[in-house]
This record gives sequence, structure tokens and C-alpha cells, in this order.
Amino acid sequence: MPAPPRPGTYNYGACIGGGQECSEALRVTVTEALPGAPDLILDAVSVDIATVDPGASFALTAVVRNVGDAAAPATTVRYFRSDNATISTGDAAVGADEIGGLAPGADREVAVTLTAPEEGGFHYYGACADAVEGEVRTRDNCSDSVAVEVSGGDGGGQDDDHGDSIGDATPLSIPSTTDAELGEEGDSDYFRVEVVEPTALTVETEGGTDTYGTLFDANGISLASDDDGGFSLNFRIERGVDAGTYYVEVRGFSDSTTGPYTLRVSADDGGEEATHCRPGGTVEPEGSCAIYGTSHTFDVDAGGEGCLNAGFSLCSGGSVSYRSASLTFVAERLDDDSWEVEDVDPAPPD
Repeated sequence: MPAPPRPGTYNYGACIGGGQECSEALRVTVTEALPGAPDLILDAVSVDIATVDPGASFALTAVVRNVGDAAAPATTVRYFRSDNATISTGDAAVGADEIGGLAPGADREVAVTLTAPEEGGFHYYGACADAVEGEVRTRDNCSDSVAVEVSGGDGGGQDDDHGDSIGDATPLSIPSTTDAELGEEGDSDYFRVEVVEPTALTVETEGGTDTYGTLFDANGISLASDDDGGFSLNFRIERGVDAGTYYVEVRGFSDSTTGPYTLRVSADDGGEEATHCRPGGTVEPEGSCAIYGTSHTFDVDAGGEGCLNAGFSLCSGGSVSYRSASLTFVAERLDDDSWEVEDVDPAPPD
């Protein structure tokens, strides 16, 4: 049947016998994206040098993709420098490139040579594509950030309890609980964790300070960020990760935020099979699996309802099927209320 014409959440079911016997409701969320429209996203942002001297040159690359189902006309990609891990068009512009049109499903790599600022410390770079005619969804037109450390910074001062950059990050074990403090306006704390096998990594804060957290990979590329996903004003990030080095930045929600907090780091003990969604794998009630290379998850509650959380929520009591240019997920509920994953893309490597 066709989807409803307006975005929203709808319940579907079937009845027999004049409405005397009815099925469970299937909840379907209709997003705002309209058929026949281009949809530009930027991803795969990276730099060739993560630590540079003041005034030195480095190269930034990113990939522009049209994940819509209509051609995108020519547009402009603009590059920005930010003082935090979130890239927006309100940040400091540092360059621009004109690119030609993109067919549905097509992508194009863009690159720019940038000059590091004289101010030492940690800076964030990314790119945004100007919206094109007919584009409905524009909130994902900016990339994630990539961190560049400019040598010569003061590292946050002698009295700072934890380093203000990846190079000065405090090493933590998994699991661990660490007391820390944002001691002055604009302070940020960095921590390093070593993951020895694929797992579901969780980092979160506790306390009364309004924190904002970002998870980076070994190259300083932002993987996920959160504001108030934890209790009260605390952040909470859950992410399926492979073995490797990861960094956590903790800062205040605003530059004026100061105060103590507790950072907790934990990992799913279920191992790789319980972490990543795989074809043929199962998810038990009150369990979840992470879609490889993304922040998306499939979660099953205690009653057996399954929800695909991928920037939107698609929930059902019986089956979930979603396919787009960048994500495929199909799962079916079994008799014991667990769910079997039938198809997923991207899938983790064997």
C-alpha cells in the first residue's frame, strides 16, 4: 500500500470477523523526504596530517553524495573551521569549491589545501554543500568534523586535570569510572581508550554539569556526539566499534559551562556477534545490535517490539524492512520474541 502523504507515525493492522479479531499494530514512521528529489550528504571527511605547526599547510578531503532519487544540479561545497566538533555554515569559512551535477547514487570527492591557524590547540574542520533546487532534506548537508591539532598550544594550563587535545588525552581502561572537572570557561577534556575486539562502546557522564561529548576514531574523525542523551544534562554515546584507539572529548554545552563530572566507559560483554547486526544473527529481548560503520542501532524491548533507530525510528511488533540508497535493514520477529536479521547493509567484515 502507498505511504501516507504527510510525515508522521501511523499504526497499521488487520481484522477479521467484522472487527472481532485484530492483529497487533504495526507502527510505521513516514519521514519528510519526498520521492523524486535530490538529497546531498557529505561524508568521509579526512585530513592528511592530524598534527601541524602554526601556519603549515594540510589537505582536507570529503565525499559529496547524492542519496536522493533525482539528479542534483551543480552546487558549491564550502569548507569551515569550528571551535567545537559540530560543523555548520555559521562557522568560520576557509574555502569553497564549485562541483558539477550528480546523478542519483553518484558521488564526487572534493579536496582543498588549508593553512593552520597561528593559535595552538585543537581545531575542527568540515564541509557543507549548498542546498540545490528541489532538495527537501538539508539537515545532513554538512559533514562530521575532523580534528586538527596545531602544535604550540598551552594544553589547557598547569592546573588542568586532563589534556585539551588528542595528543594530551588521558588513557582510560574499559570499564572505568573517572572523576574530572571543567575548570574554566572553554575548557575541554580528552580521554583515550583502547578497544581490543569489536564491541559496543558506551561513554557517558554523570553529575550536575551540563556536558557535551564527542567520540573520535584514531585519526581524529568524529564518529558520534551527544548532548543530553544520558540522565538529566549528561551526554551518553553508544557506538559499535572495531578494535582500535578511540578518543572522547568532554566539554560544556556552552563555553561558560564549568563544574565537576564523572566519566564512565563500558563495553558490551556479548562480543562481536552481539554487537554488530549480521545477516542470520539474532537480537534477544532487551538487546540491541549496531549497524556497522554508523551510529544506527536495532533495539528490541522487553515485550519483543523492535525499533530501527537511524536518524528516525521505525518500530514494529512483527517485522522491520527498510531500504534506501545508503542503508538496508530487514528483520523478522521469532516465536520467542527474539528477532532474526535477514539482510543488512552495511554489514561488518567477516
